[in-house]
Amino acid sequence: MKNKIIVLSIFTFFSLTTCLYSQIHVYDSKDQYLGVLLGTEWAGAFTILIPSLNKSVVISIDSESKDYIANIDITGTLYYLDDKCKGASFFREAIEIDKIFNHPKLGLYTTNASDAEYITPTYKYSLDDWNSNEYTCKRVDEYYQKPQLLVPIHKASFELPFNQPIALPLHFKYSVHEGFDINGNSKLGLEEIVYSLKVISGLEWLLLLLWLTDTN
Repeated sequence: MKNKIIVLSIFTFFSLTTCLYSQIHVYDSKDQYLGVLLGTEWAGAFTILIPSLNKSVVISIDSESKDYIANIDITGTLYYLDDKCKGASFFREAIEIDKIFNHPKLGLYTTNASDAEYITPTYKYSLDDWNSNEYTCKRVDEYYQKPQLLVPIHKASFELPFNQPIALPLHFKYSVHEGFDINGNSKLGLEEIVYSLKVISGLEWLLLLLWLTDTN
């Protein structure tokens, strides 16, 4: 068992090193470049970093379309301090990386992770029915009226470097020659670390676990 732990430690080191110096680039079926793969959210949804914008976006399959296409994921709930869901809008999401999302009623929005703050929201503008896209402004349950780390959203002032809808299937190109600089800032930062950890936490770890638990 001790030898296996030593081998696991060596494997972890080299896997992390390899990931830091490699990227998985994502293209649609028309060879349109989307960005760098960060991970998967759920079945049919991928998180992609757009290097030119230094922002992440979730691409998900459009289940309502008869065509095999995908679009930027929508958000279901925004939080407010105003009883009519007006004024500053706040988003509750993992905020390690700036995010782009599409709101069916408000359009394309983005977050700046550095703007995150603890606030106590009192109202929420939420999607009641995903099929009809009906939104309502409701008071937040008292149990949830407590300080939360939220990030304000801003109307996107940029254009996406790719067109929607995105033609599926996606295809991937693995690169080991372009360096670890995912967001193009010539620094080893949070984006690179998150990317590396997600990559090495996939199938390779499952295979390792099966190997370590093998008593033969």
